[in-house]
Amino acid sequence: MAANKTMKSPEEINNGAGGRLAAPPCSALHFASTCSDSAEAMEKILALHFPEGRILDVNWGHGVFYRRVKGRDITGVDIRPTGDIQCDNRNLPFDDDAFDVGVCDPPYKRGDGKKYEERYGKAPKTETQVTWSYYETMEELLRVSRQGIIVKLQDGTDGHRFHARCYHVMKWMEEKTGLEPHDIAHVSRKRLAGTMVQGKARYLKQGVSYFLIYRWRQKAPWKPVRF
Repeated sequence: MAANKTMKSPEEINNGAGGRLAAPPCSALHFASTCSDSAEAMEKILALHFPEGRILDVNWGHGVFYRRVKGRDITGVDIRPTGDIQCDNRNLPFDDDAFDVGVCDPPYKRGDGKKYEERYGKAPKTETQVTWSYYETMEELLRVSRQGIIVKLQDGTDGHRFHARCYHVMKWMEEKTGLEPHDIAHVSRKRLAGTMVQGKARYLKQGVSYFLIYRWRQKAPWKPVRF
């Protein structure tokens, strides 16, 4: 019978015991892709991928993304008078490449009624129309962003058919710019959002948000949306 091999502890493996390469030092900041809320996600994304530069958020709301972000130059745009500039994010009053990084978080659900339209503008009636609203916002955001963009989104889980919005947005970006995400962060809710129409869980993705992070070195003006 073969002799029993001595099992190495995780510490021995990480320290390079037995001729294995030692793992480089790391911190939770670099590897914790799942965050408790959007503010934590944005803090980590900016620190890791965009530690410097001007930031434009075109779905500002009340600026909750930046509760944990300190000392940054951030301009907030919203259709309501809650940000620095009030305008439609599909027609931004900025020159090309006016900011280093752009951020968007378009409405992720279907809507109806005056209250919705006062807050978000014209309400999309289907999950596909919600996704189209992302494209309209992102095309303008790409124009004014010099180094990269951050797109928060959720899959369409508010109806009777699952809509893989994350897939569609990534596919659109690749077709328009040739870029795949540089990184992705996740936010997982502990409870179902109160805005969900049906009021109960129908899909496993119902409590998950994504932050798609795109970075580039140089824009190519001969390609669509200036890439």
